[in-house]
This record gives sequence, C-alpha cells and structure tokens, in this order.
Amino acid sequence: MLRWFSLCLLVLFLAVSALILSAAPGYMALTYGHWSIEMPLWFGLSLILLLFLSLYALLRLFNGPGFVLRIFKKWRHERRYALSHRNTLQGLLALAEGDWSKAENLLIKSIKFNKMPLVNYLSAAKAAQALKAYDRRDQYLHYAEDSTPGASIAVGLTQAELQYHDEQWEHCLASLRQIQQQAPQHHYLLKLLKQVYCHLADWSSLLALLPILKKQKLLDANQVQQWSEKAYLELLFQHLKNGDLEAIALFWQQLPKSLQRQKAAVLPYAYFLLDSHLHEKAEDLVREALKAHFDPSLIECYGLIHGPRLNKQMDLALQLLKQQGEEPHILLCLAQLAKAEGALSQAKSYLEHSLHVRPSAKAYILLAELCLDLGDKEEALRYFQQAALDKDAR
Repeated sequence: MLRWFSLCLLVLFLAVSALILSAAPGYMALTYGHWSIEMPLWFGLSLILLLFLSLYALLRLFNGPGFVLRIFKKWRHERRYALSHRNTLQGLLALAEGDWSKAENLLIKSIKFNKMPLVNYLSAAKAAQALKAYDRRDQYLHYAEDSTPGASIAVGLTQAELQYHDEQWEHCLASLRQIQQQAPQHHYLLKLLKQVYCHLADWSSLLALLPILKKQKLLDANQVQQWSEKAYLELLFQHLKNGDLEAIALFWQQLPKSLQRQKAAVLPYAYFLLDSHLHEKAEDLVREALKAHFDPSLIECYGLIHGPRLNKQMDLALQLLKQQGEEPHILLCLAQLAKAEGALSQAKSYLEHSLHVRPSAKAYILLAELCLDLGDKEEALRYFQQAALDKDAR
C-alpha cells in the first residue's frame, strides 16, 4: 500500500514538473575544457533522474552499498594472497640457491596471508638451521606444528632430519623417539633411527631395531645379517676393551653360532685370552673356528697358543697340513708348537720347509731366533740379514 502511495506521489510530482517545464522550458549546458553540451532542461533533469534510478536499481540488485565494500575487500585480500604467494616462491628459490638470510626473511614475511603456512615455517626452519640459528629454527618448527592440525609427525621428522644433518645425534634421537610414540612403524623414522644408532654406537638398540626393519621390508635378510654381525662385533670389542672376563664370556654365548666361528670375532677374543694367559680357552676357541674353515690368520694365532695340550694342537696342525698341502702358515705354526714342546730340531725342519715353499721375513726371524737357542750365532745373523732383505724387498 505504501509503495503504491509513493508511486502516485512520484507520478504527480513528475506531472507537475512537466507542466512547469513546458511553461518555461529553459536549457542545461555541460562544459569540460573546450567541450560543451547543451540540452533542454527537462531532458537533462530526466537524464539525471534516469541515472539515479538506474544506480539505485543496480545497488538494490547487489544487495545495497555493502556490495561495493565487499568487492573492495575481496580485491585487497586477493592482492595480498598473490603477493604472499610471490614472496613464498622467491623464498623457496632463495633457499634452493643457498641464500639463507633472504630465504628466511621472505618466507616469514609471507606467512600471514599464506593459505599453507606449514610450508613456510618448515622451509624457514631449514634456512635458520643453515644459519646456525637453532633457537629460531626450533621456534619456527613449533609454529609449524601449531599452524596445521595433524602435522606433528611431519614437523617432528623435519626437526629430526635437521638435527641429523647438523650431527646433533642426541637431540635427533630424542626427537625420533618422541615421534616413535605416535608412529612406531613410520619408514623414514625407522631409517633415521638406524643411522643415528650407528653414529651413537648404540649397537644394542640397533640389534633390537633390525627385526622391525626386516618386517617393514626396509632391509632384506642379507642386509639384516650384515648389520647384525657388525653390531655384535662392535659390542664384542666394547666388552674386550672393558676387560671383564665374566661379562665377555657371557656375551660370547649370546653371539650367533655362525659368528662364533668367524675370524672377525674369534681373533680379537683369542688374543685377549692369550693376553690374559688363558691359553686353554684360546685353544678351544681357535680350534672350533679352524674346524669350520681354514684361515691363515687363525692358524697363525694357533701357533702362539702354548697351553697344556700341545700334542693335540700338533695333531690338528698336521691334519690341516694334509688337507691344505704345503701351506707355509701351517708350517710356521708347526714350527712354533714344536719349539714350545722343546723339539728344536723338528721346529727348524718345519721353518726350513716353510722357507722353501715361500720365503718370508717372519720365517727368517723365527729361524734366526731358533739358531740362537741352538747356539749357532753366525747362522742366526745370516737369517736376520735375510729377514731384513725380505722386508726391504716388500
């Protein structure tokens, strides 16, 4: 009803205005610079009224004057996002080029209007890492985790990776163990753990990790065996260095049977037993290894063992000589065992035989020492000279 009344008033107003203008039409002039437009007054007023009505209708169509404000805000936001995107891109390029300061500044500067701030924070943390700014690095990582729900694992792995590359092994391990509580089977986490355990020489933890790496197919059976043997050997060396006989013997029983016959484990343990004057235990150890497979370094060690069972040692050495042929290392072993038994002439025969098969400085020295024991100083001097010549030739 009100609308119709308003419309009637408008029509009445226009009619009256038309009558007045028809009585005194007048004219309207618009000038701008050298340009001038003249028109009847009624036409100019009608044009102004038409423009007003058109603008009013347009604003009504777009829900009033607030539409213009919304358009402006949208344009301003899009411009800010575009600028943020450009700065982020430039920051990532600077990071790739090694311009750490520029990268950090651009990446942090463009975070406010970035739709994915996680990327900026993580990249800025890498730049701060390169600048040795560890406090800023950790702060960016903290912000990164807060900025994106569910990003704790990604942020934690990034932190651990940065600490790893900076050789902060203890801090890296702490970060990895924290992540492990959330994602114990995460492949990249497991790979990093393996590397950190190696750097920290935490061989016990590595041994516990190997079955998981195998189950997750991150290592095949051969790789697991290789790493397992390395870990056991390193632990054995640590025990030998500590010198606790009881602890060493207990640990030896925990070694895989295959490793208990390998020279990599047998030799250091055997020499430790020899230094501890435990010849009988050393003989048992090396005998089992020699029965499994012949090795020159094992038979060389066997010749140094002078325990209460020299006859048995001679029998094993002769058996190996029969199997291996005229092997000079076995002949040297037999010579040392014969000398330990007091059979000096037999020892001299084995040494001469060894020199006939393959001359060596060690055989010459052993023969020279034997000649001194036999009282033949001139011959001993000649063999010492031969040993020196053999060393020079080598």
